[in-house]
Amino acid sequence: MGQRLIVEFRYDGETIFGLYQHWSAYTQSAFETLYSLIQCDNDLGTGGHWKKPTSYKEAVLQAMEMASNIQGVVWDNYNPAMKDKDDESFGWSYVRKTFTGDDDQSKAIRALSEKFSNVGDRSTGLVMIGKEAENCLDLGEYSIAINLDDQDIQFDVFNFFEGLAEYVDCYGGEADKPSNLVLPQNVYLDNFKYDDIDCISPVIDKMAEGYQFYVPSIGYDKDVIFGAIA
Repeated sequence: MGQRLIVEFRYDGETIFGLYQHWSAYTQSAFETLYSLIQCDNDLGTGGHWKKPTSYKEAVLQAMEMASNIQGVVWDNYNPAMKDKDDESFGWSYVRKTFTGDDDQSKAIRALSEKFSNVGDRSTGLVMIGKEAENCLDLGEYSIAINLDDQDIQFDVFNFFEGLAEYVDCYGGEADKPSNLVLPQNVYLDNFKYDDIDCISPVIDKMAEGYQFYVPSIGYDKDVIFGAIA
């Protein structure tokens, strides 16, 4: 059905933070979420660009700053009656237990944890941390992974068909052959860097209009045809 989107924020090979959005696992909606997340206008960036985190704490703060770009995100376990919930494995309680220092990063994480406690719902977004984040992929049908270490994005919110020849045979012949997608070197539609997002954006826009694209087998086992989940 394509409703449930999960965004994983990864650092040092681990999922440290998660974002769940209901009704957003459609290609264009998911890309709009991604675009919002990686916008940089805070102290963690230099000249409008995110910096590579140098510690788990800095990575958590960066992920939380990204999530705060989306209005209305709240903790997954948020409920006014649960404000003092003492399960320290996730949410507010995990933050209060883990980031207790007086350094600027710890204080910023605690402040953002309160920002995520305002009124919101699963459509605007639920955020997760700790053990809950580690298992967040189980909640969604399609996913985006943001690797904070190397600013690599895995965008897996597509319909796709492997093998151009097989596709042509099944879907009406050469007249219905999808357009060849040409992207800059080392940029793939489902795997790219933060700085590549502007060259991916027009492709997503065309897909939303019903276009499909195929990518030669460089980087893939076979030619892959990408289409939008709409």
